[in-house]
Amino acid sequence: MAFGKDSIIYLISTILCTLTLAASGNALRQRNINVGNQTATAAATGVRLEINTDDLTNAGWALGVGAGGAAVGSLILFLYSLHLRPVDRFSRKVFFLSPLMLTLNTLLMFASAIPVTIFGRTREAGVKGFIGNTQLPDAVIKGASTIPAEYWQNAYVKFMVIAAWPELPFAILSCFLAYRAWRKERPSAQHHHTDTVHPVISHNEEKTQDIRHAERM
Repeated sequence: MAFGKDSIIYLISTILCTLTLAASGNALRQRNINVGNQTATAAATGVRLEINTDDLTNAGWALGVGAGGAAVGSLILFLYSLHLRPVDRFSRKVFFLSPLMLTLNTLLMFASAIPVTIFGRTREAGVKGFIGNTQLPDAVIKGASTIPAEYWQNAYVKFMVIAAWPELPFAILSCFLAYRAWRKERPSAQHHHTDTVHPVISHNEEKTQDIRHAERM
């Protein structure tokens, strides 16, 4: 087992991506709890609430998907870097999937971290209240709400926004290391290595035969 610099980078990437996944999952879960409690409380007074958080919710889902995929990809590469077992021929053929999937998920994380940060810092939930078919004024709804409409006032949103960024440098570096590992493990590289070794072996065998022939004479 070899635990080198590559292994450390992969391990850090795995841990931080998992943290990002947990932060986004917690934010989505807490959002559902808050919306459910708020609508249930309003319904008890005869008011039907419609709470819209699609902008931040969709960005959070994308961040979670990217972080989860990157965590799995980094973990696979971490185990590969330990050299626990030889890489077989089939694994070499599909090894290109490791840097490819890690790169795609890293791009998804980066692309979703931007709207998560912008929406989380600057936007608020859209809240509408109705009694029957009559919509209540926004001022009445905001005044009666016990949960802040601004996303940034929620601790779980802050946690998701903060957790969206630390993993990216390590994920990007892991992509580079994964590409370098693929270049080493791809079948064409193995075939080239074999071709360069065989002539040396053949040349050494010829020299051995010449020596033996000279000794007999």
